Amino acid sequence: MQESKKLPTHLTVTIYVTHVDSMKKSKLDINESTLVFEYPDLYYLDLNLRYKCDTSQGSAKFDKTRKTLTIKLPITGLTEESHKTAEADFEKYL
Repeated sequence: MQESKKLPTHLTVTIYVTHVDSMKKSKLDINESTLVFEYPDLYYLDLNLRYKCDTSQGSAKFDKTRKTLTIKLPITGLTEESHKTAEADFEKYL
């Protein structure tokens, strides 16, 4: 089976920031497979995305009403760790 057929097309990360009214003080750093979100003295998240993502085509949106930050990233491939997981899951599926 081709790798592209096993991959999702996008990754969505939703962060609930219940104590924040604005993203002005926040820091969001995303590289190919890691997302780091920080709001000084309140929130810190260092997340392994488990997929290689195209950060230049991604988007982030803060919803003041729901108090959520939603990040959407297109997936371009598997990391070494996610490749192993995908293969194991595919074997179970078969």
